[in-house]
Amino acid sequence: MIKIYIVRIELHNQQGEIYDRLRDNMIARGFSHIVLDTITNTGWHQLPPAEYQKQGEELQIDTVLGFATPIVVDTLIQYGCIGNPQELRDYAIVVTGDNGMRWKGLPSVPDPNR
Repeated sequence: MIKIYIVRIELHNQQGEIYDRLRDNMIARGFSHIVLDTITNTGWHQLPPAEYQKQGEELQIDTVLGFATPIVVDTLIQYGCIGNPQELRDYAIVVTGDNGMRWKGLPSVPDPNR
């Protein structure tokens, strides 16, 4: 069974051209910026800006996050926008799939139920 994951990327304090380069880099490394609607059979649809999909039979959600992270870091380095690639404050990545959600770079917040 093919697994499909959606990847959302935010480059903090960035806009415009760097997102175009990120899109090119993501697509060049096997991510897609379009999705096929197999439920209502309405064809292909473009994802919102900075969202991508990755699919494959053997893919796991952590693997997809692992594939996306160096693409984001490389893009930020190419544009001179990141000092230390380990500085998570420069970007955030969220991956969702049928088996949950994973992320990198999201800030912690207080428990809203307290």
